[in-house]
This record gives sequence, structure tokens and C-alpha cells, in this order.
Amino acid sequence: MSQTRRLLTSFSLVTLSAALFGSPACSSSDDDTPMKGGEAGEAGEASVAGHAGKSSGGAPNAGDSAGGNAAGGNAASGAENAAGAGGDELGGSGPGAAGMGPAESAGAGGQPAMDTVVNATIPEAGGDVPVSLPSGQVITFTFPASAAGKHVTLTPTDATAIGWPAGQFSDVIKMEPDGSTFADPIVIKLASKNLIVLDFPSTNAKSGAQGLPLNASKDGLLLKHFSTLAVVPSGKSCDSTSGWTPSLNDERCANFGAASNYISYGCKGYNFCQIIQAHCCALPGATDCQLGDADAAVTYTDSAGNDTYSYCMPGLTSVTPSSGAVGATISVVGSGWDSYYATDSATHFVSDVRFFNQNNVAVYPQPLVDNVFAQDTTNRNALTFNVPNIPPGTYNFAVIFRNGIPSAKLPFTVTAQ
Repeated sequence: MSQTRRLLTSFSLVTLSAALFGSPACSSSDDDTPMKGGEAGEAGEASVAGHAGKSSGGAPNAGDSAGGNAAGGNAASGAENAAGAGGDELGGSGPGAAGMGPAESAGAGGQPAMDTVVNATIPEAGGDVPVSLPSGQVITFTFPASAAGKHVTLTPTDATAIGWPAGQFSDVIKMEPDGSTFADPIVIKLASKNLIVLDFPSTNAKSGAQGLPLNASKDGLLLKHFSTLAVVPSGKSCDSTSGWTPSLNDERCANFGAASNYISYGCKGYNFCQIIQAHCCALPGATDCQLGDADAAVTYTDSAGNDTYSYCMPGLTSVTPSSGAVGATISVVGSGWDSYYATDSATHFVSDVRFFNQNNVAVYPQPLVDNVFAQDTTNRNALTFNVPNIPPGTYNFAVIFRNGIPSAKLPFTVTAQ
């Protein structure tokens, strides 16, 4: 019995909301008997099944094994998400895969539990929490032991919930408690194998995102901050088109056997407010990079000062009051600051606040230090600070984030004492 099944066998360790399984097609199961398809998937644990979810005849990626691919996610029958299909080490692309215990989110016959809200309490040793999605895919959250005792809620939703057009993302999950941080990262594994996965602020206003980096084995992604997870389909990875470009029989893939095609990502639209760099070596016929591909890599850099998309600049909603003398306490409220949240810090992701004269020159010679203001830990889009010792006059005020990105500016008048 796999570790995943052991972790989910006890209701007292990981509990899912049974009341949410109302649809007959999505009923929950109390059967702890492993499914045959899931057991077949165990054979594929030595390698990650590449490009899982393709129909019969689709080219498997380097590293596929008979147990991990043919008997698993890419079932010979070609039936998408077949009941009991296994395949990947975390359950394959079939929602009814091995690894789900009695508190599972799949039906008794292996059918996905559509639109199911998953509630889980993380056990002492950590563990896997799979989420079945309306697309038929499964995303598995592997929580570290340091997250023990935390209660989490994972809710399938869609792109419109975070201000983006319908269909922009193939899968979207709201993660709660919103804003939760994790000392050790959660490992995210996708049956779809998508490489570009983003973490958006949980707001209905369109905003920028942070990208999830690869784990060391390159078969999963690392998450340290809860907001809203969005999976980017390759066909919409660069505005409304694909940002991926394959290069056939490329010498950069000479050391990876049959995976001879070098695929790179290049998009200067930056519509996600990120500069994304990615590449891999894959089998002929592949059109994008996926988790588990040879030499896979992906990095993200904030597209600082990106004025092509106004939502890429963190907002500054209000400065209250709008004037005050030196030393006066000022309250600031913004929007979209979560996009610039430093995942290695529990609270302080703002570097300082600055005043600019009418020529857009910073007049305060040194950035304000963190202890000048008290950042609101319950609303990470708010802070307070004291007016610095600068001459009376009207200035433009901005919040500066730790990565150097400034917020939008609002006027502020420093009055005489």
C-alpha cells in the first residue's frame, strides 16, 4: 500500500466534506480496496509519465514505462479519465487512481467528483491531497510535515473568479485560508503535466501572478503561498496564442536520446506580469514543455514597470488623510499587492514608501525602514507610516515592493508644522 493511501486511510487525519458529493455521478466511496488500474500505475513510479492525458497513439515522452503510461493515464482504450486509470506516481490522469483512500474525491467507479470542494486537515507526517477538477484532470497537493495540523480548503473555480476571461486557464483552484504561507513548500503535481502554473491574488479584479518553480526532480512545482492557483494551457501561454517554439533534432538535446527536440518558451507580451523563460528536450511531435521532460527548466521574473497592462502595476487605492505634517500617521490601502508577496516572509513584502516631486525625483534621500510603518497582517493590501521629515509641498506618493517594483502613485501634501 503506497504512502499516499496510508495517509488518506484515516478520516481523523484527512477529512473531506461528504455533504459536497451530492451528484450521483460524483458520489464518494468508502471502499479502501485498490483499483486494478491504480495498481498497474505503481509500475510507473520510477519515471514520470510524460505528456499524460494523450489519447492512444500519442507519442509518450522520454522516461515513460509500461506501467506508468500504457497501463495508466494513457489507457490503451483511449477513454479519457477511464475508471480506475493509474499511471503517474501520484495517481495518473485518472481521478480514480490508486492512492485515494476512503476520504477520496472520486466516485466508487472512478468517476471524477466534479466541482468538489476539498477540505483537509494535514496529518503529522504531511501527506497528499488530490483535487479532481471539472476538466477531468487531477492536481495533487503534497503537504510537508511542517504543515501538520493546518486545515485547508481547495475549491475548483474558473478564470472569471480572478478577473480573467473564461477559458484563459485550463484549471483554477482557490486555496484557503487565503494568504497562508508555508515554511517548507507544498509540491504540486498535475496529471496534465502542464509546466506553467501561476499563483494569482484571490480577487475578482484582474491582476498579475507569481510563477511556481520546479522541484529538484522536475516532476512537480513548489508552492509556498495560498491564493488562487491557475494552470496555463500551452495554446494560451502568450496572450491568446502559444509561446512555445520547437527546434527539431537540436544539438542541445544530444545527450537525451530520443528526446531530440529542443522546445523553448518566448513571449514578450508579459500579460501575466511575468517574464517567463523555459525550455526542455522532448520527443518528436511534442509542442510544449511538460513536467518530467528531459532538461526541463522554468524561471519567472516580475515584469517591473510593465505599463502595457495596467493591472501589472500594484494599485494604490487611497492615502488617508491626503495631507499631513511631518510625523503624522498615514494609512495606505492598495490592491494587487499579493502579486508581489515575498514567499520567504510572513508579513513584510513592502520595502518602503517614497515621495516624488513634480519632476518624478525621489525627495526623501533614504528609503523608509520597515519599523517606520506597521503592515497590516490581516489585510496585506494595507499599511501605515509616518510622514518623513521633508519640506512642505505637494508630492506623489508610492509604495515600493521588495523586488523594486513601485505601485501606482497618488498625490500627498506635506503641510507645515
